[in-house]
Amino acid sequence: MLYLCIGFQRDPLQREPTIQSSASAVPLEAILPGKRRLRTLNAALFICFIKECLFTMPIHYKVVECTNPAGAAGVDYACDRAVKTSDYDFENLSEDIQKATTVTKADVVAVLTAAKDYVKSHLLEGQRVVLNELGALKISLTGRCFPQSAMTADGFNPASYISGIRVNFRPEAKLLKSLRASYSVKRISSDLMA
Repeated sequence: MLYLCIGFQRDPLQREPTIQSSASAVPLEAILPGKRRLRTLNAALFICFIKECLFTMPIHYKVVECTNPAGAAGVDYACDRAVKTSDYDFENLSEDIQKATTVTKADVVAVLTAAKDYVKSHLLEGQRVVLNELGALKISLTGRCFPQSAMTADGFNPASYISGIRVNFRPEAKLLKSLRASYSVKRISSDLMA
């Protein structure tokens, strides 16, 4: 994810504020035309894109009891479990995309709704849905095992052993690498550790 840093620097040689990146400078008018342009700003506007966030919120976790099948008998084990701090829902996503782009919130909602419908449709067709730089979604079936001898019986229906479906998400390698390189953790109290 790209994060936006905004800083101001006085530049008396520039009549119009410009947006600068490491590659080149772009006139502010090209990005913010008309009334949205900052005419009264007597400074140069610098925007740098940072590939990793400097102010990430930590992943909260707590220590909980767990079983270790390979562990010694009579020994109590504990492990760390991530704790959900809040939900980031469709509404939040729509607002953030609107703020980061020139698209209105209504357009963002329309595009995300259509994307959701198409993802559902293609998953139900058995296709893997690849969301570039995020990951891939695919359907898997849940059910019971059945004896192979039953497959030869008259009236055998393997679908009767299927109890439901799951949607599996496999994150993109770049996303995992980025997350692993930039995460931090913070322990919260639990029954085992205050």
